[in-house]
Order: sequence, then structure tokens, then C-alpha cells
Amino acid sequence: MPKDGRVRTFILDDSPLVRDRLAGFLAAIPEVNLIGRADCSLFTVAVIRTLVPELLILDLVDSARNALETLGQLKVVTPRPIIVVLSEDMESSDRRHYRQAGADHTFAISTEFEAFLVTVADLARQDALLHSDRVPLHA
Repeated sequence: MPKDGRVRTFILDDSPLVRDRLAGFLAAIPEVNLIGRADCSLFTVAVIRTLVPELLILDLVDSARNALETLGQLKVVTPRPIIVVLSEDMESSDRRHYRQAGADHTFAISTEFEAFLVTVADLARQDALLHSDRVPLHA
């Protein structure tokens, strides 16, 4: 896929409203290029191989087993995206399990949304700096 200097980002969330709101917040981060969104874990794993996102934002509200299984499947995708889990409830045991299963970052949407946005922006900016040889966004 051609690069435009922005981080290719994909959202997985079961709620169309949350997907739309996340997309709106991410649109305010110039280094983020939202390339897709979905509400089905199996569909996402298949499409990730095609779209090759660099950043994957997931809300894993399925059963804990399905969430961990999804992370396990995503962990072996090559090239592996940075995986950020954003979920309604985030107990310390959930964080530990998600990290062990392959998540790079975990946030509770109700109490850590601002920290989530700061982290995504930082990750995108770091990637943009690391790949400054890409075609500039406003060339």
C-alpha cells in the first residue's frame, strides 16, 4: 500500500456509534490515517492481512476467551501492528491477560480516554519521525 506519511490505523469496536466517535477523534491527529473499521473479530483478522495497518485499536467486549483468541490471532499477523485495547471495563487482571495475549497498550474508555488519545498521537508522531523519508502529507 502506498504511504502518505501517516500511520495506517484500523478500529475494531462492536458499536457503530463508538467507531464513529473514535474516527472523529482520530481525524484530529494529523499523523493518523484511518484505513478501516469493523465490528466483527473474525472479519478484522482476515482484513488486517490485506489492509496492513500499523496501528490497531480494539474494543474486546466479547467473552474473555474470544478477546484473548482474537489477540492471539492478531499477534502472528506480519507485519505486526501496534495493538491498543480500549475497553469499557479494564481491571488489572484484564490488562495483564491482554498484554500477555499480545496487546501493546490497554485503556479503560470511561476513565482513560484522554490518555488513550495522547498515546495514539505519540505513537503516530514517533512513527512519522522514524519514517520521515515517506512522501510528505502536503507535498
